[in-house]
Amino acid sequence: MGQLKSGWRKKVLLLAALCLITIPVACSAAPLTDTQSPVISTIQSNMPPATNTPAQTIVSAITTTPPSPSRSPSPSPTPTASATPSPGTIPIPPSTTKTPTPAAEPLPATSPVFIPTATPFKPEGTQAELFQYMLGLINSDRKAAGLNPVVLNYNAAAQQHAQDMLDKNYQAAHWGTDGYKPYMRYTLAGGLNYEKENSAYSSSSAAIDVKDEIKQLQYKMMYDDAASNWGHKENILNKWHKKVNLGIAFNTNTVGLVQQFEGDYVEFSRPPAITGNMLSLTGHFLRADIKLNNISIAYDSPPQPLTSAQLTNDPQYHRYGLGDRLGMIFPPAPAGQLYSSLPANAIVATRGNFDYNGWFYIETDISQILSKGPGVYTVVLVGLAGSESINMTNYSIFVK
Repeated sequence: MGQLKSGWRKKVLLLAALCLITIPVACSAAPLTDTQSPVISTIQSNMPPATNTPAQTIVSAITTTPPSPSRSPSPSPTPTASATPSPGTIPIPPSTTKTPTPAAEPLPATSPVFIPTATPFKPEGTQAELFQYMLGLINSDRKAAGLNPVVLNYNAAAQQHAQDMLDKNYQAAHWGTDGYKPYMRYTLAGGLNYEKENSAYSSSSAAIDVKDEIKQLQYKMMYDDAASNWGHKENILNKWHKKVNLGIAFNTNTVGLVQQFEGDYVEFSRPPAITGNMLSLTGHFLRADIKLNNISIAYDSPPQPLTSAQLTNDPQYHRYGLGDRLGMIFPPAPAGQLYSSLPANAIVATRGNFDYNGWFYIETDISQILSKGPGVYTVVLVGLAGSESINMTNYSIFVK
C-alpha cells in the first residue's frame, strides 16, 4: 500500500470502491467472475436478440493491478415460432401478446406492498451534518456531469461497514470482518433493490479535520484513481442511481467512509423467498418502461470471519462480485413458441408471468441450484429499459 503525503501529515489511504455486479445471465455454466459480462436472453419471439448487459464495474481503488477488461459476451439464444413444439424444445411466450394465465391458476397477490422491518440508521448531531456535507459533494459532482441528484437513504449497512473499518482498523476493504459482502449487508439491513459500493479510508499520525478528510477522499475517488479505472468515479456518476446510503466513522486521526448507492425501481408484495426447493416472488417495476427480462441467481459459500490483516493486505477483499452464476429463470409459456437454444443453466418456472397487468410473479423449483448446499443465494432481477439492460436487485437469501 502506497504512502500519500500532504504537508506535515502522512496519510495512509486505501480506497476500495464499488463492485457492481452484473449477474448471471451468461450462456455458459462457467462461474461468474469479476470481469465477466453477463448475457441477457430475451424471450420475445419476433424481436432480435436483446442488447447484452455490459459488465458492471469492478473497482479496487489504489491497488497495484486494475481489473481485467470485460470479455465479449456470448450471443443470446434465439427463439423461433412453431405451431407444434419439437422434442427437447421449450415453449416461450409470443412477443405481441401477454402470456395468458390459466383460469385454474391463482392470481398473484399484488398488495399490500412489502415493507422491510429492518431498522434504518439515523445520524444525529455532528454525524448528521457530515452526512449532508458528503451528500453535497456527491451531488455537486453529479450536477457537473449533467446528472440528477441522489437523495439520502438510511440503510444501516453503510454505517455498519464504516464503523467496522474504524473499530477493527482495516483499510477500505469491501468485505467485513464477518465475511459478508456489501449486497449481503444491504439485504439484511432491509435493502430491496441493487447496491453499488464505494469504500475509502484515511489515517494520519496527527489530529485531522473530518470534513477536510471527507472532501479529499471524494476528490481522490473522482479524480486520482480515475486514470486507473477503479470505478469510483463511474459509480458516483451512474445515471441509474437514485439514492445513497452513507457511512462515516471517525476518531481523532482516522476516517472510514462508505458510499452505498442504490436504485429505487422495484416494489414487492412478496419479496424473493426460498421455501423447501421453491423460489417465489411477486413485484413490479416503478417505471413502466422497464420490463423484466430474466431472473438470475448467484451463489456464495457461507461467509467466514476475516482478520483485519487479511482485509487490509489481500487484494481479493478490495473488490467484490456476486459469486458463482448458478441459473437464470424464465416464465412458463404457452404452446406455439419455442426456444431454438437455451443456456445450460436455464430454468423454466413452474408457474408465473413476467408481465401480468404490469406485475411479475414466479414460483419455481430450484432444487438443481440448491444442490450447492448452505450459503448465500442472491436473486437478481434483470430489467430492460429499451435496449439497455440493468440489474435491478441484489437480494440475498441465506440458506443454512
